[in-house]
Amino acid sequence: MPKIQKLTKEDSIELFQRIINCIKSKKKGFFTLKKLKGVHGWCEWEDGIILDYRKDFIPTIIHECIHLLEPNWSESQVIYSEKRVINSISEDEVGLLLMVFIKKL
Repeated sequence: MPKIQKLTKEDSIELFQRIINCIKSKKKGFFTLKKLKGVHGWCEWEDGIILDYRKDFIPTIIHECIHLLEPNWSESQVIYSEKRVINSISEDEVGLLLMVFIKKL
């Protein structure tokens, strides 16, 4: 099992900015909302990201975008990084994430 790379608060904020830029770079419709069984979201890399809007919506957006940005990271690294980002961003940054995301639906 690969060792988890620790992230500082600054690393987490930088990753958040990469997530925002990633979302902005995608065409409208890249992200879709759907009821899923057994998972909160699914990253299809080139084809898009599917999110279950019923479950932990904001963390799932962050989680699936990390998969997109860092395809070689383990699931453990992605989960750790998602939590670090969530705990490092402000309420205003959550609002920014949602505004940028909504434009891509």
